Amino acid sequence: SNRVKSEIKSAEESLRDIPVKVAEIDRLKKEISQRQSFLTRSQRMLPGDADIHGVLREVSDLARNAGLHGNRLEPQPLVENETYVAHPFAMKFSGGFRGVMSFLRGLETRNRLYHIEEFSMKQENERSGETVEADVKFLVFSKRTDLPDSADKDGRTASYSADIHQR
Repeated sequence: SNRVKSEIKSAEESLRDIPVKVAEIDRLKKEISQRQSFLTRSQRMLPGDADIHGVLREVSDLARNAGLHGNRLEPQPLVENETYVAHPFAMKFSGGFRGVMSFLRGLETRNRLYHIEEFSMKQENERSGETVEADVKFLVFSKRTDLPDSADKDGRTASYSADIHQR
């Protein structure tokens, strides 16, 4: 009968669609997996806790390991945005040009996101050859946790500083 023929035709069309649907499901699974790994990476780069002490320690160690010396690493007043907080740092140091490049590459490879906002470099003096002085301002980020009094947070953050002198 016509109804049976119609049902058979409909079933055959459904079977033909299966490979297309399976391919679509595979594509969606792959997309979900990529998005989950992106979210995992993003969460590492944008932690809930600013961990200022950890940042100071990590950056100071990087500078020391790159053979840089002299000067200061100081947190600046934080900047609150709608969904995240930016924590600026100012740093001055001197050392070999290769050491400076090694330090900057080191910042790029951390689990946490370091965003360099300003960077300047000049030769220390004519006789020192490759030795340069550098100024860098960089940001790290944390998720926004609504603070009742951000002015108090500014004061606390700015009170930390690190010394990168070699000992």
